[in-house]
Amino acid sequence: MQAEMAKKLWPERAQPAILHSKFNAFTVMKKPFLFLLPLISLLCSASAQTTLPIVFVTQVPPQGNSETVTSIGNNHLPGVASAPRGGDLMIRYTDGSIRFLTREAGYGRNVPDQGIGAIAVRDPHIHWSGQRILFSMVVNSANPEADRWQLYEATGFEQNGTVQITRVANQPAAFNNIQPCYAPDDRIIYVSDRTLDGTLATWPALDEKGQGRINTGLWSLNPQTGDVFHMEHSPSGSFDPFVDSYGRVLFTRWDHLQRDEKVNSAIAFDYSSESANATYQPGVFSESFPEPLNGSGADLGLRFDLFMPWTVNPDGTELVTLNHVGRHEFSPVALRSRMDSNLTDLDVSPVPTTTIRAGSLMQLTEHNMIKGRIYGTDAIFNGLSAGRIVHILSGTPTVNPSSMRLRLSSGSGILRDPAVITGGKLIVSAANAPLAPNGTTLDLGSASYASEAGAAAVPPVVDPNARLDVMNPFLLRLSTAPASLITNLTFPIVLVPNAVEVTVINHDHNQTQTF
Repeated sequence: MQAEMAKKLWPERAQPAILHSKFNAFTVMKKPFLFLLPLISLLCSASAQTTLPIVFVTQVPPQGNSETVTSIGNNHLPGVASAPRGGDLMIRYTDGSIRFLTREAGYGRNVPDQGIGAIAVRDPHIHWSGQRILFSMVVNSANPEADRWQLYEATGFEQNGTVQITRVANQPAAFNNIQPCYAPDDRIIYVSDRTLDGTLATWPALDEKGQGRINTGLWSLNPQTGDVFHMEHSPSGSFDPFVDSYGRVLFTRWDHLQRDEKVNSAIAFDYSSESANATYQPGVFSESFPEPLNGSGADLGLRFDLFMPWTVNPDGTELVTLNHVGRHEFSPVALRSRMDSNLTDLDVSPVPTTTIRAGSLMQLTEHNMIKGRIYGTDAIFNGLSAGRIVHILSGTPTVNPSSMRLRLSSGSGILRDPAVITGGKLIVSAANAPLAPNGTTLDLGSASYASEAGAAAVPPVVDPNARLDVMNPFLLRLSTAPASLITNLTFPIVLVPNAVEVTVINHDHNQTQTF
C-alpha cells in the first residue's frame, strides 16, 4: 500500500540537516541565562540535483549529551537546554532554491534573540499525497513551564504556493507529542509522554533503567474526532514510527532485561507478607530475576540494553520485534550470565562486506523501490544518535529471522537519518568523525569499535577540511550517495554558496546552575 502511494509523493522524505555550532560559547548572566551559539547553516547546493524537492529541518545543536533533541533516548524534552530555539522547517526544490517554511508562515523569530515566539522544529513526515507535511514544533511562550512539543501540519509549499501551518486539532496539549507519521486511514501515529489516563497526576514518566524522562510509547489520533488510543506501551520509550509497504508500523523500541540500577539508592523495600496488615520493611527485599547486575562467583551478572526494530499493526495489535528477530541475530555481543552452566558467550567477529552486527538500530526507513529493505543508523553516540548507516537486506514479513542479515551501507564518518530518494540515492545527515583526546581522528573502523559493533574497517572522515573537537556538537549536513552495498564510501559534501553565519541567543528560564 505505502509503496504504491509513495510513488505519488511530491517531496522526498528526508530528515534533519542539523546546524553546526563552530564555537561553544556560553555566557552566564543573572537570570535568565543566555546560551550564545554561533551557527553556520550548511545545506545542499544547486550542484546536487534531485528530481523531487526535499523537506528537512534545521536544528540548533544542544550542548548536553543526554536527554536532548538529538539523543538516542529521552529526546522529547521541550526545554531550551534540551531543544535550543532557532531552527526551521525547510524545503529545497529541484533547482536548488530553498524556502524557510515556518518563517514564511509566521513562526519563529528572524532575529538573534530567541525570546517569546521562538521555535524549535523536528521530525518532518510527508503525507501520501505529497501535499501535507506533519512535523513537531515547540514555541516559546511567556510561561516556559507550559511549553510542549506539539504536532503541526504544513500545506501550500509548492514552489509558488503560499505556505500555511496549523496545529493538529485534538492532540493532548499538556504533553510532548513528537515523531508523527500518517497512518493509511489518515489517523496520525506519534510518540508522546502522555500518561495512560491523560492526566498529569503521574507525569512525567521515568524510564525503568536510570530514572530519566521518557515517552510512553506510540499513540494514534484521529484529528477530526479527537479519538486517541495507546497503540504500544514502552517502559523506556519508543522512537521514529513509520508505516512500511506492508502496512506495518515499524519503529525502534528501547528494552531492558536487568535489575534496577537504582535499587540501593532508592531504598528498596518489601512487605512482610501478602496480607492486608503486612508490615513495611525498608531495606529488606528479595529479587531473584533476572540475574544481578554485578555478579560474584559463578554468577557473572546480566546487563540487557537494546534498541531493536519492532512492528505493530496500526490498530495496536500484534506487537513483535521485526519478524520476531532477536538480539542474537543482530547484536554483536551477548555475554552469558553464569559460569556453572552450558551457556556460552555470543561474540561475533566482524565479517567485512557480507554480514555485520549492530549495537542499536535507530531512525528506521524503507527503501523506496525495494520492499522490505530497511535502512537505519547503528547509533553509537548517545548525544547525537549517529554512527554507521546499515540496512536489513530483507525484512519482508515472510523472511525467517535466522535468515535476516545486516549489511553496511556506509561506515564513513558520523551519519544519521537515512532516507532513500528517487533513483535509489541514499540521503543522510553527515559529519566527519570526531577527534580522540590525543588529536587523532577516531576511526569507526578501528579494532576497538569493531569488537563492540562488528564493524568493517572503513575510512572515518567525510570532510577532511573541517576539524571538529570531540566536545563540539558534530556538524551534520545533507549528503547523497548510492544506496548500495559499498562499504568504503566517502560522501560528497555540498553546501549552499555564500552561507551566512548567524548568532542565536537562547533564554533558558529554568537554568539554575553555572556553565
